[in-house]
This record gives sequence, structure tokens and C-alpha cells, in this order.
Amino acid sequence: MSIAHINGIDIFYLTDGDPHKPAIIFSNSLGTDHSMWDGQLEVLRRDFYLIRYDTRGHGLTHSPKGPYTIAQLANDVLGLLDYLSIDKAFFCGISMGGLIGQWLAVNAPERIEALVIANTAPKIGNEQAWNERAALVRKEGLKTIAESAPSRWFTPEFYGSSPKAVNELLINLKNMNPEGYASCCEALATEDLKGGISEINISALIISGDKDPVTTISDAQYMQSQIKGSQLQEVPASHISNIEAETEFNQVIKQFFANQTQIGDISMSQIDVHKLIDEARFNKFHWGLLFWCGLIIIFDGYDLVIYGVVLPKLMAEWQLSPMQAGTLGSYALFGMMFGAMFFGPLSDKIGRKKTIAMCVTLFSFFTFINGFAENLTQFGICRFIAGLGIGGVMPNVVALMTEYSPKKIRSLLVTIMFSGYSVGGMLSAGVGIYLIPTYGWPSVFFVAIIPLLLLPIILYYLPESPGFLIKSNRNSDAGKILKKIAPERGTLLSNEYIYPLGKASSSVPLVSLFKDGRVLSTLMFWTSFFMCLLMVYALGSWLPKLMNKAGYEMGSSLIFLMVLNIGAIFGAVGGGWLADKFHPRKVLTIFFICAAASISLLGVKSPFIVLNLLVAIAGATTIGSQILLYAYVAQYYPLKIRSTGIGWASGIGRVGAILGPVLGGTLLSLGLPLEFNFYAFAIPGAIACIAISLAGKSGHDGK
Repeated sequence: MSIAHINGIDIFYLTDGDPHKPAIIFSNSLGTDHSMWDGQLEVLRRDFYLIRYDTRGHGLTHSPKGPYTIAQLANDVLGLLDYLSIDKAFFCGISMGGLIGQWLAVNAPERIEALVIANTAPKIGNEQAWNERAALVRKEGLKTIAESAPSRWFTPEFYGSSPKAVNELLINLKNMNPEGYASCCEALATEDLKGGISEINISALIISGDKDPVTTISDAQYMQSQIKGSQLQEVPASHISNIEAETEFNQVIKQFFANQTQIGDISMSQIDVHKLIDEARFNKFHWGLLFWCGLIIIFDGYDLVIYGVVLPKLMAEWQLSPMQAGTLGSYALFGMMFGAMFFGPLSDKIGRKKTIAMCVTLFSFFTFINGFAENLTQFGICRFIAGLGIGGVMPNVVALMTEYSPKKIRSLLVTIMFSGYSVGGMLSAGVGIYLIPTYGWPSVFFVAIIPLLLLPIILYYLPESPGFLIKSNRNSDAGKILKKIAPERGTLLSNEYIYPLGKASSSVPLVSLFKDGRVLSTLMFWTSFFMCLLMVYALGSWLPKLMNKAGYEMGSSLIFLMVLNIGAIFGAVGGGWLADKFHPRKVLTIFFICAAASISLLGVKSPFIVLNLLVAIAGATTIGSQILLYAYVAQYYPLKIRSTGIGWASGIGRVGAILGPVLGGTLLSLGLPLEFNFYAFAIPGAIACIAISLAGKSGHDGK
């Protein structure tokens, strides 16, 4: 039995491991003793010198008459370190032991290497309650306290399934000296470190039980906000988390202590996040991300294509000329241009989730109230504001999907996600076919309120960008997400996550797009986006009207719009698969050639089946190319300017999108033969083919 005479009392302690290795001293919670740390010995004794002791008034340590103070209990720790000739040690404390650790980090930081504080707070409970408990224990003993302890210490599931572990603690509690327990209650009553922990300047890991009723996650978050550079980790447990969640607790502290010492094969001071995501297996996390990002794009596509669906009815009801109709259609596209240019760079500063929430709110709400528009001015204003959200959300969901996708299927996942745009277009046409004849054109706008109603659910499940989390020092949140991406790696907590943001050669993100050899590629990406979106929106806005002019009824002309979007899905998914196997540039070059050819042939009199096939090919190689362009640009630019790169390419592309409907309206006003309209729509495909063949040759890959 090891006894050290310190500060006038005998303190019981035990040691394990090699005394020449870094020391960790463990401090127990109120009402327990050194044995509560038995579960941590096996994972740490090989690489550390472990010291467990019984706090004053607990276990085999002397229990002098109180009251005690936290300073007194902390000085016992310093005295024990002196007794063992240890100048500096790691500290691990839980509950009251965690409060002792905070006092040491504030008042004796030169003695503490790094700090683990679990299930604790700078002020635990309130003074009156502690003093009342102390009085009760001195009067009646510990029986009443022991009866209620399991519900404070553990979840019902744990003490129901692990009665042996709980009973061992309760036996120790019942056998404890009531004076020692009461005196420690008085120490807790008077200690308040809320004004002091901001002075802590050593590495600190805060562990919180997600079901802890005593020291809650809010207490842990407060400590993290006050202790500079501290990490916060939740574990699935109540108040005595090192016993209830032993595996998770051990993983977390093992990594934390290893990070501080960089010992052998357990050192995990750095986690290469980019590599971990690149090499991850596609799993439930990726399915969820794909679903929620895809759902946002579906609604985005619905809100965008909706104008082409209502255009014939709107022109008839409001007696619009083709030029007026084309101009009205361009309002949303102007909004998209400004939205992409503004919200893309904004998300690099405030995070993807907040920006996506703002964009969904804009496009959903203002598309909904578009159904109440009574004149061109009201209609145009609503379309412009909705366009801000439509244009802003695209670069952000593309960036988010790119950042979390495994490398070998990255282009495929981004294009599958973005094909939701075409699904939205199909839904828009389908809803229009069903609702417009009965309820009129405003009805299809009212459907657009759905994404706003779903927004709280979407934000709950949608993760934040890994780069933004790490840049914001939200390592705990990053660790939770990385554990979902690579569950086989266990708890992924690190002092240093390695996630290259890439060089931003200027404080102005736009300027960085032209630095480090990116000038030609940036200009060619912009040209490709411009030409591609000109084709997409010229077709999307005027295909039903042109087919109507060619002699097809309203229902049949809307079916062409559906076929266009069905083709886009196959083009996007197939293009993404091909891009992962070859290179996006090669695939896009071929796609643009096919786009120019198929659109040109739409003006030639053909059988209905052939015409639908050409429309499908046009959809696959225009809308599909647009989707693949987003994936390519997202991979090309480094993280620090990724949304800026996507946003500006998309924004420049919106100029082409604006001109597309105007071009169609102008051509229609000129009364040219039908085939000349399609020839004009095909020319941008040839230009885009040349531009994309020159883009992305500077060797950057976004890492």
C-alpha cells in the first residue's frame, strides 16, 4: 500500500507503468475513489506512467474535519507530484476532479503538461444545494445519497445492463467517511472559476456526456468558448462517462495524450482530412449527403424551369410579345448571376450551411409569392429575388458535395446530385401539365413553398464544409463528421487536422482565380459556362414555344421539355462516370460537339421518335455538360477559393443564360424559319468545345 504524507494528511496512491515515461495523474469524482479509473489502465500503461490517488476525504486517504476548498484539494495533487519527484504531468479529472484540474491549469500551469477535464464545469451546482447536502450527510450518513447516485451517475440503460459496475461504486460510496464527503461538498459550494478559466493557456480536452444531467453539454461548450484552443468531445453517457462509455472515452484520451507526446504508433497528432475523405468507402453518410443536396437541387431546378412551363399561358393571358417574354424570363437569370457571384464567395467566409439556408429561403419564398403577381413589374421583381437564391445555392451544394465525396467517384456523385436539377425540371413540366389546365399558371408557383417548409429538416441533416469547420477551430464537430465518413477509424479527434485550403494569393478571392497559373483556365471556364448556359436557357425557355410553333399541341410541346431533362439525367450521370475514368475535359469536349450537332438537327423535319431522341441527346450534352462543368470547376480550384471559383464561373455563365431567352425571343420576333432558331442555339456549343479543350491544363487539382 502506497501512502504519501502530504499537507498534514496521508494520501493513498497507486502507480502503473514506467516512471521514466510521461506521467498522467487521475483525479476522481465526488463519492468515488481511485478504482474508478481501472478501465483506463490497459490502453495507457504501455506509454505512460499512470498515477491514481484518492482525493482528500475519499477512499483510503485521510478525512480530516472540514470544510475543504478546491485549492486545498489541488495542492494535494501538487504535493503528490513533488513527493514522486515529478516536475510536470498530464492531468485527467472527472466532475470534482475536473474542477481540481481547472484550478491547477489556472494557478499552477507550469506543473500541468496538458489537461483532460470530463463531465465538469467551472461552477458545479449552487452553493445552497451543496451546503444542504453536506448537512444532510453529516446528520444521516451516506445511505440516502447512495440510493439516488445511480440516476445521477448513469443512464437507466447502463445501470440496468451493468449492475456489477454500478454496485461496486455504490459499495465504495456507502463505506466512505461522511465527514470527507460533506467537506468536499462544501469545497464545491464555494468554488467558482468562471472568471478564471479564460486564463488557461495549455492544451485542454473537454469531455461531455450527451445525457449528463449534472454538468451538461452547455457547460462543456461554455468551457470550450473560454479556454483558448480547447477541444470538446461528446460521448454517449451520463455523468460518469469514463465507465459508461469506456471505449469511446479511452479512444479520445488516448489520442489526445498521444497528440501531446507523439509517442510511437499511437501518435495521431495530425489527421489528413483530405486523404481520409478521398480514400473513404461510400457509406450511409454519403447517401444522406447525396439525398439532401440532391433534394435542394431538385427544388432549385423546379423553380428555375417553372418559367418555361408557364410561358405559353402567360404570353396569351398577359398578351406578351416574344421580346417581352424573353426579357421577363431574363429577370431570374440576372438574379442568378448576382446570386452566384455574391453567395459563392460569401460561403467561403461564413460557411456552406448558413449560405444554403439563405438561398433556399430566397428562392422558395419568392417563387411562392410569384403566384400572386398581377403585373409584369411584380412578376419580374419576384423572379429576380428568387433568382438570387437559385443562383447562390448551386455553387454551394456543388462545393459541399465535392468536399465530402471519395475521390474515385467524386465526379459521378456531383453529377448525380446535380441531375436533381433535371428532375426538378421534369417535375415542373409534369406539375404544369396536371395543374395549369385546371388551376391556372399561378398554381405551379405555389408548390415552391415546400423547400422552405422542409428547411429545418434539411439543415439538421446537412453537414458543414470540413474546411470551414477546421478553419473555425470546430474540431469536435469535424471529428463527429469524419467518424461517420470513416467509422472503421473510431473516434477521430486531433489537435491538428491537415486540410489544405490552397493558396489564396490575394486577400480578394476573385484576384486569386487569376494567380498561380490559373489565368487561361479561369477565362476558358468562364467562356464554357457562358456558352453552355446560353444553350441550356435558350432551349429551356423556348423549346415548348418553338415546338408549339412547329405544330405540336401545348401538352406535346411540354413533353419535349420533359424529354430534354430526362436526357440531361443520363448525360450527367454518364458524364460523371466517364469523367472519373478519363478526365472531365475530354468528356466535356465530346459532349459539346454532340450538343452542337443535335441542336442543329432539331430544325430538320424528322419523325416524332427521332425528334425526341435528338431532344434527349441535346439535354444530355447541354444540361448534362453544365452539370459536369460544375463538377470539373469544383475539383480544379483549391478549397480556399472553391466557392468563389464556382460562383464566378456560374455568374459569368448567367450572362449567357440571360441572353439565351432574349436571343430566342429576338429570333422568334424576326419570323425566321424554324431551323435557323436551332442553328443559332447550336453555335455556342462549338465555341464551348474549343474553350473547354484549353481549360484546366495548369495542373491544379483543388488540393
